[in-house]
Amino acid sequence: TEAVCGSWCSVHSTGFRQPLSRSDTTITNALILFTFAEVRSIQEAANESTKMIVRLLDILVFLLTVVHCNCEERCGSDYGCWFVPPGCIASECAASIRWTVNETIFRLQIDASLEDVRQHNMGAYVALGFSDDNRMGEDTVIECVYDGKENVRPFVSYNDGLHNAQLHAASELLILDANFSVFENKIFCDIELDFGQHALLNDVDKQKVRDVLSEPFFLQLARGVADPYTFAKKKHSLWDGSLYPWTSSKPIALRSISNRYDSAEDATQSVTFISRNLTYVLVTLHSLMMLWAWWFLASNAILLARYCRLAWPSTQLCGATVWFQIHRNFMVLSVGIQVVAFLFIITQAGFSFYFWCTMQCTMEHFSKPTHTWTGLIAFGLALFQPFFAWIRPSGISKWRYAFNCLHWLIGMTSFIVASVAMISAIPLGKTALAKHYAKLPNFWMGLYLVFFTIISIIMEILVSLTISKKPRREIENAALIFSKAPTSERPSRAPHLICNRRVRVFLLLLHAAGSFAICSRLSKMIIDNYFRSH
Repeated sequence: TEAVCGSWCSVHSTGFRQPLSRSDTTITNALILFTFAEVRSIQEAANESTKMIVRLLDILVFLLTVVHCNCEERCGSDYGCWFVPPGCIASECAASIRWTVNETIFRLQIDASLEDVRQHNMGAYVALGFSDDNRMGEDTVIECVYDGKENVRPFVSYNDGLHNAQLHAASELLILDANFSVFENKIFCDIELDFGQHALLNDVDKQKVRDVLSEPFFLQLARGVADPYTFAKKKHSLWDGSLYPWTSSKPIALRSISNRYDSAEDATQSVTFISRNLTYVLVTLHSLMMLWAWWFLASNAILLARYCRLAWPSTQLCGATVWFQIHRNFMVLSVGIQVVAFLFIITQAGFSFYFWCTMQCTMEHFSKPTHTWTGLIAFGLALFQPFFAWIRPSGISKWRYAFNCLHWLIGMTSFIVASVAMISAIPLGKTALAKHYAKLPNFWMGLYLVFFTIISIIMEILVSLTISKKPRREIENAALIFSKAPTSERPSRAPHLICNRRVRVFLLLLHAAGSFAICSRLSKMIIDNYFRSH
């Protein structure tokens, strides 16, 4: 056993052949070197018996790789290494990664467990990413994809945001050699790449494939299922557990410095200070709160202030007119809910924002910066509105009408921008609306916006048919004065100029009922997605 271990550590783990003893050489030639030489020649045969021999030889190779050797003492001197979870025993690690570098040649060996990955009629993969930070996005990846039967293929790929794309041309050019073994839900990959060929890549692949030997990178290990026919990887697990990707705690230089390799001694599955389950809770709450804050509270407050100011001319609520109290309370409640929802979302995101699209800029990637920009603009305008209302001119000021128009314009702009933000959230991964419901969320959101637009147009027509612009301006100013003035000081003629009050109130109540129903339907979809994922 010691001889086999010595051979394994010297030949297979370091990447360079070391001087071997007589017994080591005999065993190595008989078991390892012969096996690797013979497998390639035998694989050219087509009959069933030779295929069985190939399989047996593959098993023999794998048995050699899983012999418990005291190779860890060479980690850092003869090769770089990384074991996950940190501190695991070699035979019980989820993955063991070793590498060596010889000028431009990078030899990578990954020994990983597939026990918690394998699914019926599905393949599996193990991938090592090289990132500038501890988050997924704009990363070069080297991977082994297993079809679940007998074939394993190596690829170089690229993390474009939260999506991965295999780079077939780059894989053909950079990968010099590869050997694989799969046995008892364990996979061993030995891949040799020449980054001296990096200059020969096309311009697009040059931007995607980083020269991982040139500078330190965070290491990221991911395991998951793959399509057994196309070898396309599926998205890895997004929940806390053994299948969530691991990231080294610091950037790792792959090249040896002063004959020492920089080994990754620690790793983490967290990129924020809260649990992953809590991040999904916060995203779900953020979605629900923003939905109700804008499409129920804010929308009804907008219609009420615009078209129903004098719907209850002689009724007061807590010392002010009904419309003013309802409008103010709805908007204050809406802004308060938005503040809490905003705190939720930046907390789960680790206080970082996605302002720009990725290189490939798919629809989901485009939606993320769109959601960020529109959300921040809508939230900023919503915060500005209460302060703007606080400095409004008096009811008899010549600037009051200009204030009314500007106040309405800012309110409508923020509402429209917020609606765009909610629509852009449909493809996002953590809401998973598009994933589970396809175009159904688009239908309900589109239905609400059409409904709101139709109600607004009808109310605007009712106003234009009953009063001219000048009387309307007088009435609006009078309505604002009513919100504070005692009943005895109000003009007696203004309320009588408003017609169709009951029709407008009916349309407002109809909108309130419709917005409540649609927000409830969308809320159920969001909540169902959360529990479905758990």
